[in-house]
Amino acid sequence: MKKSYWLYARPFSNETEVRESTDSPAHVGPYCHAVDFLMPDGSKVLAPRTGTIIQVKDNSNRGGANQEFENDLNYITISHGMNEFSQLCHIGFKSAQVKEGQKVEEGQLIAYTGSTGWTYEPHLHFMVFQPTNKNQWGFESVPIRFKDGI
Repeated sequence: MKKSYWLYARPFSNETEVRESTDSPAHVGPYCHAVDFLMPDGSKVLAPRTGTIIQVKDNSNRGGANQEFENDLNYITISHGMNEFSQLCHIGFKSAQVKEGQKVEEGQLIAYTGSTGWTYEPHLHFMVFQPTNKNQWGFESVPIRFKDGI
């Protein structure tokens, strides 16, 4: 199975109390290799690798446990080179600390978590993906290779 080209750091600070969950009902199809880190709203979100911010959405203050909230998701997408991208989702309302086109360093504060979009509990949804023409979404997630082996 193809894995991420790059090694990634944890996208949160060491002082954040985190539990990992990979059994989300949303992790199907092109999202099947995403990882959810259960953590309190307002937790720091850090750049998992050096790259360039290509998308920032943090204008929603809505979230909830049913599909009516799916378009209210806030997120940040980062390009890391070699046709690989990461996306960090459930970003708090107006919490982004970066702008599109900005270069970021691994470990840099980029946002704070918030229960925006379709979510059952506070968490950070983290995905690494590569573009593809093999499906209708135009991307597929890949298993993430973490620097510390998590």
